Amino acid sequence: TARRVSTTMSCWWQRLSTITGAPAATRWPSRCFSDINTIAIHARCLVYDLFISICGYEKRARNALQSAAFKVNEHLCLMFPDRHVLSFKQNQNFFKKRRINVLEVAEECVYSVLLPILNRIAAICEGSFRVGFDMSSCSRFRIAEILRAIIDCSCAHSLQLDWYYSAASFTSPSLDICPIVRSGPLTAFFAGIPGDVELPLTLVIGMGFEFDKALGVGELLEPSRVYAFLPRGNNQIANDRKYSAVINSAYNNFTEVMGAGRVFEFPIYDPIALFSELDSLVYGGLRDSRVVIAPFGPKLFTVAALLVALRYGRQIGIWHMTGGALEIPQERKSNGRLVTLRTKFGSHGRLKGPFPPRPDA
Repeated sequence: TARRVSTTMSCWWQRLSTITGAPAATRWPSRCFSDINTIAIHARCLVYDLFISICGYEKRARNALQSAAFKVNEHLCLMFPDRHVLSFKQNQNFFKKRRINVLEVAEECVYSVLLPILNRIAAICEGSFRVGFDMSSCSRFRIAEILRAIIDCSCAHSLQLDWYYSAASFTSPSLDICPIVRSGPLTAFFAGIPGDVELPLTLVIGMGFEFDKALGVGELLEPSRVYAFLPRGNNQIANDRKYSAVINSAYNNFTEVMGAGRVFEFPIYDPIALFSELDSLVYGGLRDSRVVIAPFGPKLFTVAALLVALRYGRQIGIWHMTGGALEIPQERKSNGRLVTLRTKFGSHGRLKGPFPPRPDA
């Protein structure tokens, strides 16, 4: 099993030079993750040099702009080139009426389109480069590529990135099954370095509705240890209770095949607590195993996974399975809760903190 998994991961790393255009060993940013905090979304002193929105088919794509109070010097909206259904037209009209620069960008072009824009704005910034990003309706691949572009930009100062996430009201999961078109590392940049073949593999799963995809990653990698992160909302809210019930059912289906692992529950409205828990688990896991994170479920888990991966260099792989454009579109409306997260990146080659405390063992 260990040799099969190592071979699978090594094959991905052998392809990195072709995918990124540079040797895999050189593909790591000079800018490093240095701080994580929360922000007050109604503070009118918030000013961004650049704000990035996403125009897709979910109604919640415009919720952050309608709910938060901030000023923007330049506003960019990255529009999906496909699946112009459900609330897409209303979202498109909303952004255009606000005279926001809307660009239709394919997934694989996000980094190359965004990086020159970031470099242009960073060149005229005085002090910290402040970026806001509403990732509510963003694909996980797109989130990873936007984060890569931001930390690769040639800003001479520190960089502040504020994340906005509109939590969705409960919607029953689709019963339709679509084919998997992409299976493996989420992106080449976050593929992770294959570790010692003799070390066991630890798989950390962010559970969502799509237990079949989580199961697919588990069967592909055949881990020695499995940890599952189950999102939890407010049990006083009926929609959140429905969501928890479906997540529990998905996890039970997953364990019927993969066996029971250790379960962590995290509050979907507290990204700091999630980051702290995931960071501690990965820190302990890296002592005696290789670690792969599969971020299904709420996209806040994807963000936490990417930030933890940045913190530990290339030791962690972020893996995913998706049907891409073949996924059945489902409407997602905001439940009224706007979750925010502030991350800071230094321009030096070391981490500065503060960070959550390390575990004792």
